[in-house]
Amino acid sequence: MPMGFLCTMLVGIPIGLLIGAVILRGAVSITNSVLGSSGSRRYDYYDDDDDDEYYPTPRRRSRSGGAVPSPSIGKGMLIGFIILIVQSVLGFMINFVFGRGVAAANANAMGAAIMSQLISIPVCFLVVATLLSALLPTTFGKACLVALFYILIVIAIAAVIFGTLFFMWGMAFRGGA
Repeated sequence: MPMGFLCTMLVGIPIGLLIGAVILRGAVSITNSVLGSSGSRRYDYYDDDDDDEYYPTPRRRSRSGGAVPSPSIGKGMLIGFIILIVQSVLGFMINFVFGRGVAAANANAMGAAIMSQLISIPVCFLVVATLLSALLPTTFGKACLVALFYILIVIAIAAVIFGTLFFMWGMAFRGGA
């Protein structure tokens, strides 16, 4: 039992974070192509005066202009880890509140679980968009678009995996022909 937990912590979580970082980079790339932004440049080399034309002073670009900067793999993994921690705590709190309400009202536990999951979807979307706008130098609207494309990519990957498994399962029970 402890070895399985240790293997999950040392192997499973880093691999999951790596996959999440690659998906995040893909979502940022799709967002930039949809917005029509060119490559993200962190600095704008605008020179205010002409006296030092050989040494332009870089000036930070505003967050609203340009493309969403694509995070490195390491930064993407860090962003994924922060989102994982925040969403875990938030999901625990939402389920705790609904669990207390169900226990107090003697209501249907399955209905309360479904309701807590439905409430946590938009809340977690807003949390992810807020964290992305804070951790990537971008606006909240662009972070919402990145979060939307992230979710769509994950849904597409899950659909391909489950569709393949469903097809293979159907072929196994049909006789393999």
